[in-house]
Amino acid sequence: MSLPRFFVRQTVLVNMLMVAVFVAGIFALGGMAVEQNPSIDLDAVVIVVNYPGASPEDVEKLITLPIEDRIATLPDIDYIIGASYEGRASFYVQYEADIDNFDQAVLDLKSEVDKAKPEIPKDAADSIWFIKIATDEVWPVMGIVLGGEYSTDGLNDIAEALKEELLDVEDVGSIQIYGVKNREIWVEADRARLDAYSLAISDITAAVQAANINLPAGRVEMGREEFLVRPMGEIGDPGEIGRVVLRGSLDGSSVRVGDVAEVRDTFERDEIQSRLNGKPSVSVRVFMKRGGSVVDIVDEAREIVDRFQRQIPDVDLSIRHDASKDVRESVNVLTTNALTGVALVTLLLTFTMGWRAAVLAALGIPFAFLTAFIFLYATGGTINTLSLFAFILVSGMLVDDAIIIIENVYAHLEQGKNRIQAAIDGAEQVMWPVFSAITTTIAAFLPLLLMQGVIGKFLAVLPVVVSLALAGSLFQALVVLPSHLADFAKLPEKKERLSDRFFSWLLRIYKREINRLLDHKYLTTLGTMAVTVAATVVAASILRIELFPEESSSSERLLVRLPIGTKLEETDRVLMEIERRIATLPKHEVDAVSTLAGLVVENQQWLHSSDGGMVTIDLGDKDGRRSNDEIKDSIRALIADIPGIRSIYFGRSDSGPPTGSPVELRVRGESLERMRGLAQAIVDDLKSVKGVSDVQMDFSEGKKELRFLPDRVKMSAYGLTMTQLAVTLRTAVEGWEATKFRDEKGDEVKVLVMYRETDRDEVDDLKRLTVSTPLGVFVPLSELGEFAVAPGAAAIARRDGKRAITVTANVNQTDINSDEANRYVREKYADFAVRYPGYSLEFGGQAEEQQESFQSLVKAFIVALILIYLILGTQFHSFVQPLIVMLTVPFSILGVAIGLIVSQLTFSLVAGISVVALAGVVVNDSLVLVDFINKARAAGKTRREALVMSGMRRMRPILLTTITTICGLLPLALGFGGESVTWQPMAIGICWGIAFATFLTLFVIPAFYSIFDDWTNAMRRWFGRQSTDRELAEHAAELRDDTVLREL
Repeated sequence: MSLPRFFVRQTVLVNMLMVAVFVAGIFALGGMAVEQNPSIDLDAVVIVVNYPGASPEDVEKLITLPIEDRIATLPDIDYIIGASYEGRASFYVQYEADIDNFDQAVLDLKSEVDKAKPEIPKDAADSIWFIKIATDEVWPVMGIVLGGEYSTDGLNDIAEALKEELLDVEDVGSIQIYGVKNREIWVEADRARLDAYSLAISDITAAVQAANINLPAGRVEMGREEFLVRPMGEIGDPGEIGRVVLRGSLDGSSVRVGDVAEVRDTFERDEIQSRLNGKPSVSVRVFMKRGGSVVDIVDEAREIVDRFQRQIPDVDLSIRHDASKDVRESVNVLTTNALTGVALVTLLLTFTMGWRAAVLAALGIPFAFLTAFIFLYATGGTINTLSLFAFILVSGMLVDDAIIIIENVYAHLEQGKNRIQAAIDGAEQVMWPVFSAITTTIAAFLPLLLMQGVIGKFLAVLPVVVSLALAGSLFQALVVLPSHLADFAKLPEKKERLSDRFFSWLLRIYKREINRLLDHKYLTTLGTMAVTVAATVVAASILRIELFPEESSSSERLLVRLPIGTKLEETDRVLMEIERRIATLPKHEVDAVSTLAGLVVENQQWLHSSDGGMVTIDLGDKDGRRSNDEIKDSIRALIADIPGIRSIYFGRSDSGPPTGSPVELRVRGESLERMRGLAQAIVDDLKSVKGVSDVQMDFSEGKKELRFLPDRVKMSAYGLTMTQLAVTLRTAVEGWEATKFRDEKGDEVKVLVMYRETDRDEVDDLKRLTVSTPLGVFVPLSELGEFAVAPGAAAIARRDGKRAITVTANVNQTDINSDEANRYVREKYADFAVRYPGYSLEFGGQAEEQQESFQSLVKAFIVALILIYLILGTQFHSFVQPLIVMLTVPFSILGVAIGLIVSQLTFSLVAGISVVALAGVVVNDSLVLVDFINKARAAGKTRREALVMSGMRRMRPILLTTITTICGLLPLALGFGGESVTWQPMAIGICWGIAFATFLTLFVIPAFYSIFDDWTNAMRRWFGRQSTDRELAEHAAELRDDTVLREL
């Protein structure tokens, strides 16, 4: 018993199922998180190793190389980027996209790094951090800026209180506070006094450390009581540090810390300076957990901020970089387009089929949507731009199966059957063609899951949502719809509707033209193929290619670099000047400007650097202002003449798909000096290209190093080691952490021992520093070696064990796009390895991602075609007829190309996806057409009669399914409900592609069918086989109960 036959007689069960789907779907929709893009694991780990005070060369030698050697042997690693900075090493470990167990790989990575710990300095080994990278963990969902006439301590306390409240918000993952300074106690030694008392600075460190102890001594019983014994030596107040005894005697005289040093209650040195609209501030950045809802987080955070503002009115709290603005706008645009498309589809069905049939068909759209929502909710899915676009994509397709079934059921009603029998016979007759049509569409989308890399992960939700919605539509068409037709189907009144007169006119034209084409079938097919090939070649030569068009966002990030070694105060001053100039732009374009001096983002991680900073520009509403690119060009012009800026770079928007820099080139080799020259030549070339901006490389001269060159013979004679020497220098310059204590608020406070600034701000001061020998003799550094000034590198980057310098740049998309800029470099430096032996030039960023993504897309397309062929072969029991049906695919490709050219759009990855998707969509109409032709021939009709009559019978549903699909996408394609730059090319591609394929289906497929049939008969005759009469007879036997026999 078929599904329609069973469920037509189970009205109560069908309606209960429908209500259950609607209720569960609405519940699931209400419980799903809302975010801008799907949250995905990047299968990457960042390792950070801190070693303050070390030069990049020392960091590379002591930390980077030992760790790199260990982790390079691990399996499933795609590449490793190691970078050695001043005082820090970092590693970006990218795993293969198809890794089976990422969590286990991270554990193996940690194990290998642990094995390297004995080979690196102890201080560095104790300061290793591992960070797993996901798209939603790199950029914050919102920033909160605190300012006002408050003390540093007061702002710190307010920021910490705000952090504690925000961490209680559901789905908040972490909170980062910038611009606050932790309390520290500085013990600043006077070198002259130390010398006078024959003391070394290490004596202060040892004494303070020994004086701060809280070690329980145990229990003791005295009489009937038991006491805990505890020595009270813990420091609880900074004043106690000055009273710590360095040297005492029995006569009561002593030398205390306060006699040789000043104890200062202060704050840690500035590493970051935060400002909003030019005023000092504290910046609180909120990061989301995986699967969280950006909208809900921001809404709850706003309530908390408003409450704080009411409670502390003299503190200014401002929300900046609100990611929910872009999310709301994108969701509203796509939702509006979806609803508009559904409305257009319903109106079209009402016009062509009457309101009763239109309602029954349109009911499949919410049923399919809610079915998909149920599965997404159950698997932890979210509402995002990609899932919403998937719903728009299929909104017009979801009624295709319903249209076919309704049209056929009404045809049976016209034969005089009752509603129940008409619903059963009509649905059963087209059940398998409908099933094949839906499965071919699913077969076109599912191979997109084979796409590799980050882009493949990002796009994975698209085929999943489309397949779920189509599966829900198929269930509704075969289970719910026949039951409803049996209950509610009714033939319209005899009066002819306008749509009926229109289709009758089209049928007359079609009958005349199809007969004319069949009379000249060889000329028709050859001409069609020639025009298709020629037009496709021309279109391909015209189309520009890119990975993804960039969406406009509500904010922009400007990364600024000053000369290496620039003090934080100078960086802050330059950022303030940039901020002042940006503020001169119209208020409706720039809402607010905030800066963070001392903080930059590199390789998906936030890094401290006194010579770098970020400027965040919150833009006004999109309506009434210039585009983001135009505003960025204005900002570049405004700040071009600010002296001292080494480089500026507008960061990639986080509102679109995760992509790298438009231009990213890696020069690899061994000699840093040679690599720098080669990279600089590329930088100069790119700067001369119109449309290329923000060109920079990640290598420059570092801070000047004041190097101490030891006399190892003298050091050995005095019994000194390099460790003692290094500790003395580090204590003098950076300060040595002697101990910690907790203040009255329970916060941990560091106690640092160092020399006074006046005792260490000149080279001669450092020469006079003394080191205590094992014999108690104090030897000045000048006796143990000499100081020399030498240049150093700012950072030394390595990729897969080899040094690399990376050149990056942006493009304006108008004069030149990413593909064209990379092609320019590729052609100019085609013989790079030949010209410069031992050095190589590699392409990364969008060029690398584009190559990988388009190669994956081609593989997905081939797999889709194979799956579609298998489904069609199963449907038709033929090797040849699936090829006839699939001839619509090349025409759809031509339609995509022409649509993009007419719309002045580029061939992006999403446009390529439209080609793959169309492979499954455009075969549906030709599939059903060929099925009807076969049935007509099996019923005894001649080939010519079968071709013409089947075409006439299928013209109306073919046009309806095409127009409904186009109507579902038309609002997005034309931007009626708001423009989506990323997804518009796909909507336009499908609209044009399916329109071209429809023409082929109605006119050229019958001609191809006739030609293939001629060839098949000729081959049979050639090999001595009989004609197809026996096969047609067998087919007729299978269809002897089919109502098409009586109908045709």
